[in-house]
This record gives sequence, structure tokens and C-alpha cells, in this order.
Amino acid sequence: MLIRVGLPILAVGLLVYALVDVLGAPANERAGLPRWGWVLIVLIPVLGPLAWIYVRTVVRHTGRRDR
Repeated sequence: MLIRVGLPILAVGLLVYALVDVLGAPANERAGLPRWGWVLIVLIPVLGPLAWIYVRTVVRHTGRRDR
């Protein structure tokens, strides 16, 4: 029961978090992709939000900025 309910809630939570974060991120923290590109990526279940969280963390911690 926990897996049937918990995993979808976790997936939706990741999606909401990533969408809000993408929409609020400045251009220099989006690793060179436009905002709409990240929104499309984030809509891929589970992997999209995890990709955004990973890329945003790497960009913030390495100081790498595109444009």
C-alpha cells in the first residue's frame, strides 16, 4: 500500500518542486537551456525533475555559468 500511494506522491512532489524552481531560476543557472526547454524536460516523470535538481546543484556549486 505504501508503495502504491507513496511513490506517486513523491513523483508529484518532485514535479511540483522542480517546476517552481525552474520558473524561478535566473537564466545563468539553467545551464544554457531556455526556461521552456527545462519545463519540457521536467515534465518527464521522475527523471526530468531529478535531472533539473542535479544540473542546478552542479551549476551552483561549480560556479559554471553559461552566457
